[in-house]
Amino acid sequence: MQSIALAEYLTFTIVLLVTLFHFKPNTFHLAMNIVHLIKNAGISDKNPDWLNAKIGLSNTIALIFIPVCIAFTVVIYLFMYPLLWLIGLATAAFVLAPVLNHIGQHIAARMAVVFTPFSVVMISGAYFSQHETAPPYGLWGMAFAFLAFTFALFDHRERTIQIAGVIAISIALFTFKVYEPLFNNTEGIDLKFVFSTEYTLMCTATGILAIVSALILQQNFVIASEENNMMLVNSLAEKQTQMEESEATLKNTLSEVQKAREDEQSRTWVSNGVAQLTALTREEENGSSMNDKILSFIIKYLNANQGAFYEIAFDDKNSTKPYISLKAVYAYDRKKHAEQQRIEIGQGLVGQCYLEKTTTRLKKLPQDYVRITSGLGDATPSFLAIVPLIYNREVEGIIEVASFKELTAAQIEFMEKGGEALASYIKAYRTNKQTLQLLETSQIQAEEMRSAEEEMRQNMEELAATQEEMERKQREIERQNEIMQAKEAAMEAMIEQLQAAKKEIEEVRATEKARTQEQIERRNQIMQQAVTQFKKKEQDLLAKIEAQAQQITALQTQPH
Repeated sequence: MQSIALAEYLTFTIVLLVTLFHFKPNTFHLAMNIVHLIKNAGISDKNPDWLNAKIGLSNTIALIFIPVCIAFTVVIYLFMYPLLWLIGLATAAFVLAPVLNHIGQHIAARMAVVFTPFSVVMISGAYFSQHETAPPYGLWGMAFAFLAFTFALFDHRERTIQIAGVIAISIALFTFKVYEPLFNNTEGIDLKFVFSTEYTLMCTATGILAIVSALILQQNFVIASEENNMMLVNSLAEKQTQMEESEATLKNTLSEVQKAREDEQSRTWVSNGVAQLTALTREEENGSSMNDKILSFIIKYLNANQGAFYEIAFDDKNSTKPYISLKAVYAYDRKKHAEQQRIEIGQGLVGQCYLEKTTTRLKKLPQDYVRITSGLGDATPSFLAIVPLIYNREVEGIIEVASFKELTAAQIEFMEKGGEALASYIKAYRTNKQTLQLLETSQIQAEEMRSAEEEMRQNMEELAATQEEMERKQREIERQNEIMQAKEAAMEAMIEQLQAAKKEIEEVRATEKARTQEQIERRNQIMQQAVTQFKKKEQDLLAKIEAQAQQITALQTQPH
């Protein structure tokens, strides 16, 4: 009857659980979430992978055997009530295992899962064993099954704990007869049920469940390890591929860095050359010496062999008829180039370069174009570069360089950028030369004006002296008149006698006065004419000075 009651109780419990999960799906999901939380209790990224695997195994075994303990609790409550504390101890061990894992007591949690149920089984066997009767075989099966947990829950890195556990369990098995008398109180225990086929099957099934669970979990652990190893191998392969890609990228980067370094060195070389060339053009030397020095610097800086320096000159003052003038040569045969002192626009490669305003490169030179002569003989160069010197879109000069080897892009760039500095120098030199010429002309004209002013000043001084003389004579006449008046006053008595003399004196006075007045008018006319001529010359000189000042201002405002 008790077996029937137990079967009815288990059937009712299963039906209740199935019904609850069927009609309450949310409850099922909640239960699965709780199971997942318990299974992962204590697993952390800080732990090694093998330890997290063992923690998960111990939590899984606890979840599996908590329902088993509940079932045994029902059976023990019905048939062996005094042993409820034992099944409670086992249940507590399985319940506490996830808690201990959660708080970091991983070894204690696994020892509780292994040794607590084994101890409960051995003590139960001691209760069930009689002097004439051995414990049920199902209990021995359960004991050996829990022994398998020792190898499933502890890693080979914890071999010391494994060996200690096996030794402890072996001692408990072999000393069973020693502690068996301590638990011989069978009061309240239905021994008939204990030795019944049902209970034996229940214990055997529990042992098989323990062994199968341990084997399956261990197999899952091995599979997971293999998967992790495979993932690790794949990760290593990916990392190897990434390393190879990184190596290739690094090589490309190094190549780009090397190219960038070479480009930077080329730019630095070009900049230094242009700076030195610009500094050279600022030295105060005459045109011919400076042209030779500039061309010599360019040829040596390029490691070239020959060179020529041309400037643009003009046949007229208005700069409308240009031609190309040879100003300096380096390592050329001067006799051969004496005929090339003047090159017309469009004539030859140099004249064509002026029209095109672009750099000309020749790799195959005609045999009779130019030859490089040394103590060992002469030879035709293999490369020729003709670079226009451009300033404000106007060609101011041309550089011609011949070499046995082809010039690099950096060397051509140096010639082109240096050509801009040279063009600016040529333009400034020509402008300064024209300015000096205008200044010299202005100085000559100013000197002429100063001479005219000096002549005018002398004329003015002569006029002033004449005016002063005339004023002096006028004063003398006035003084004489005063004397005469005094004499007339003194000689009033003699008026009658001197009538004839007075008349004569008056006539002389009138004549003298008329003559003096005529001289004054004539000198005033001469002075007026001199002043008019002086003002005319002054106006002409001022007009010339203003025109020259406008020319100087126009030249100074032209861009350099």
